[in-house]
Amino acid sequence: MGNKIIILDENTINQIAAGEVIEQPSSVVKELIENSIDAGASQINISILDAGLSEIKVVDNGAGIDEVNLEKAFLRYGTSKLQTIDDLYSLVTMGFRGEALASISAVSKIKISSRTIDSELGLSLEIVGGEIKSKKPESVNIGTSIRVGNLFYNTPVRQKFLRSSLRETRDIIEIVEKMAISRTDIAFSLQIDEKLIFKTRGNGNLKEIAAQIFSFDVGKNMFPFNVEKEGIRVSGIVGNYNSYRGTKDYIIIFINSRYVINKELSKAFEAAYKNRLPINKYPVGILYLEIPQYLVEVNIHPRKMEVKIDKIQKIQELIEDTVENLLLSSNKNNVQNEKKIPRTYESISGNKENVNIDCDLVKEEQLSLYENIKKDSIFSEMEVLGTIKNTYIIVRGNDMLYIVDQHAAHERVNYELAVKQFEETGFKTQILMEPYLLTLNKGDYSKVIENIEDILSYGVLLESFGDDSFLIRGLPLNIIGEEASNEFIIGLIDSFNNNDLEKIKDLMLEKAACSRSVKAGNFLNKNELEGLLESLGECEFPFTCPHGRPTFIKFNNSDLEKLFLRSK
Repeated sequence: MGNKIIILDENTINQIAAGEVIEQPSSVVKELIENSIDAGASQINISILDAGLSEIKVVDNGAGIDEVNLEKAFLRYGTSKLQTIDDLYSLVTMGFRGEALASISAVSKIKISSRTIDSELGLSLEIVGGEIKSKKPESVNIGTSIRVGNLFYNTPVRQKFLRSSLRETRDIIEIVEKMAISRTDIAFSLQIDEKLIFKTRGNGNLKEIAAQIFSFDVGKNMFPFNVEKEGIRVSGIVGNYNSYRGTKDYIIIFINSRYVINKELSKAFEAAYKNRLPINKYPVGILYLEIPQYLVEVNIHPRKMEVKIDKIQKIQELIEDTVENLLLSSNKNNVQNEKKIPRTYESISGNKENVNIDCDLVKEEQLSLYENIKKDSIFSEMEVLGTIKNTYIIVRGNDMLYIVDQHAAHERVNYELAVKQFEETGFKTQILMEPYLLTLNKGDYSKVIENIEDILSYGVLLESFGDDSFLIRGLPLNIIGEEASNEFIIGLIDSFNNNDLEKIKDLMLEKAACSRSVKAGNFLNKNELEGLLESLGECEFPFTCPHGRPTFIKFNNSDLEKLFLRSK
């Protein structure tokens, strides 16, 4: 080696450490809030200017830091949370490594004021680039106020690689929301550019906070739960089968009050909804796990968001079983409908009689859809016998009995028409005679603002309407109805998370097909039923709807004999 080895100076070491811990403004917000929580604060106020680059200010009413320890708090590896390596296995605090304040001060200009209950006056420090520039007593409230200004002022390369101010702001909102969820007993407020964005009362009402985070409609339909088994407690609040999103971002998990990312736990939660959500949709929920600290390793990630868990399989089973049982119990009537119950058979002549259909047996037959069946042989010379609850069409033909889902069938027909229309004309906008109001949570609202040009290019016309709402004035591809349009916009927002343009196009086509399709329970006369079957037969792929659900199932004589236990 031609170059000499040198020992880096303390300032350079701290800036390198800052690169590991302080990736962006939201990282600073997270670290400062965690300090406030560890200080026992019951109220934490956060204010942001210029996406956090000009100013991040956090004020709490916690225990404060006395004069002896305030300077030490900014020394690297200065911590009050542990003394030996063994303490890592019994941590109950949010922070512990003593890197955060040192790392933040290395790349910003800080003013901190703090006072403990034992002191008449507090102490104020000004720190620039990691160096203390002034120290003086100050009359302040009990607790701590810290202002981080000019973030990354001395590391312009770091600023260069930050994302847009809208994205950085959205990340800050999401961090504060998650912190508020983690401690519902603490009152949080968030101001961005002097505008109040988010506020909680600290009254422990999780459902109230969920209504802010997810939306009022989702929050009011969520189910709380609390269960303990073998020293592990799982609690929280989960959405019903009708509450879902196109991204996993709304599965929020905390372990011992710390927000974590853990794929195994997320999968266990998703498994509780198995076969009950549309394809490529994910449930909504907030899970709190209280696990003995010796089973959790939180020191594997610089921001302490990823964790290792010992005996995780047992925890997965507890999550899946608890949530599934809760959902089944809360949807008892719906579950009973999925089993063998009397249904009304409506014939074309108008006569009615009760028949029983075993849905479990029907599901077993769905695999037969993909046998080598030619389109012409399926739908030629069929006779419509009637419908069940104006939802399932009973059809006889080719020595077979068919049950056709009228909504799924019509979706397939409309989907292929929409694909053809898109190939010919691209995204076309239809102007609505009356606009629809769309109200979003803060995170989704920010995503719309951030991606507004792309949204407009896809044929959607939006007009800002208040702090968190839009008026939908135009939609693409004949999407019809307020509910369909709102669902479409939510799906579009979720698609932007992955920047998957092909997925966005498919979403638009699927929604266009769905919104124009006859629904379960809609009455169709015999001519309309026969026309629907004929159109389905002309499709390129008539076997499923765009979401992957079967459009029909079929039974031959042998199938029926097995169902009636007549097979030899």
